[in-house]
Amino acid sequence: MKQLSAAQWRVLNYLFQHKLHTVRPKLIQVRKAQDVTDVDLRDLEARGLFTAYLVDEEYPLNRVPQPLVKYVRLRLNDAGLRAVIGDPGNQIRYSVGQYYRQYSEPIGLNKLCVNGDIAIDDVVAVFRLGQIKASLCVPDFGDFELDGKILWLFAENDAYGNFFKVTLTPKGREYLPL
Repeated sequence: MKQLSAAQWRVLNYLFQHKLHTVRPKLIQVRKAQDVTDVDLRDLEARGLFTAYLVDEEYPLNRVPQPLVKYVRLRLNDAGLRAVIGDPGNQIRYSVGQYYRQYSEPIGLNKLCVNGDIAIDDVVAVFRLGQIKASLCVPDFGDFELDGKILWLFAENDAYGNFFKVTLTPKGREYLPL
């Protein structure tokens, strides 16, 4: 099975944000807000990652009559929730983005890897994909950008974890809801 595109991850994360809301987002709203094509949406539906509803009934997107498209709502289902929560790369991108949105500063590596779901190997893998950048923040000396090898060597030691800051690159931001 092929990897999900950045637009597809945006849709899944957007639906994840709306998981607890009583009103599910409309298909038209998701299309516009997340800049996603019908092909990407149908692929996500074919993978079973969300369910489309017309009024109160499940309704496949390819069978919705054109005049009724404006009434279709999307809901992240259990498989979609597992995909959003279970993918370490998505967890890293989402956590870094949400932390920056809330605090307007990069997240420390020690906070990113706090619950054990995210391992340093996952962080280095996302780093090598160019979706995040890491810097070593030494008091009184400033910030230094790091490569993957140095990040992996230093960050394994918990004592150094609070000196590392992680931010999203423009490529990493493409995966987050707009």
